[in-house]
Amino acid sequence: MLSALANIDNCIIKPSKDSSAGIGVRGLQVLDGVVVNYDGSLEKLLKSYRGNFVIEEKVVCCDNLRNLNPSSCNTLRIHTWRNRKENKIEFVSAFLRVGRKGSLIDNGFAGGIAIPVGENGTLSNSGCTLKTYHRYEQSDTGITFKGYKIQQFEEMVEVVCKAHHNLPHFDFIGWDVTVNNNNEVVVIEFNPDPDMRLDQLIFLDNCLLSKQEQIYKILFNHDKDSD
Repeated sequence: MLSALANIDNCIIKPSKDSSAGIGVRGLQVLDGVVVNYDGSLEKLLKSYRGNFVIEEKVVCCDNLRNLNPSSCNTLRIHTWRNRKENKIEFVSAFLRVGRKGSLIDNGFAGGIAIPVGENGTLSNSGCTLKTYHRYEQSDTGITFKGYKIQQFEEMVEVVCKAHHNLPHFDFIGWDVTVNNNNEVVVIEFNPDPDMRLDQLIFLDNCLLSKQEQIYKILFNHDKDSD
């Protein structure tokens, strides 16, 4: 493995599971077996992950997302729900994560700003960091969030809804999605147990939004139509 990684660039190494809060995510550049900007050998770096790591090519966002912060891969968390009563997958809610100036990571616990995205793909008036909690109306690049339109939002929703059909055992999923510099929708990962508690800070509500009552009725069998 070490020889295969002796010369790589524009890569990301991160935990393959339990990588929440951006912990363990770092850029990876190796020249002649030497890890750039790391105090130690490549072998030492890989051992620090204790076998729990994945190395991926770094995704470069489209201009629409990169303009909000060019140093990070800015992603959307899109929630989808399997409506078993009507046998269909439905979009529930979404928020955008934007990294801070110079940061590789867009995660809210790493200082990134999370901004709710409306059903029409436009950003809300403000977003927040999670640690520490603070609300912002602009990115570090000076772009005002209110009304900013996310490119290919409808396509991203369509892609993850189709993907959810292939995961029959999960009713609620949080997808991490972006659009790359070739204007292609890229699904980075899916989370079958997204932390909905933290979403209350982002939405100032829970992330079910307009789907709350419908989901609760079906989940707890209190639908009036079945009474």
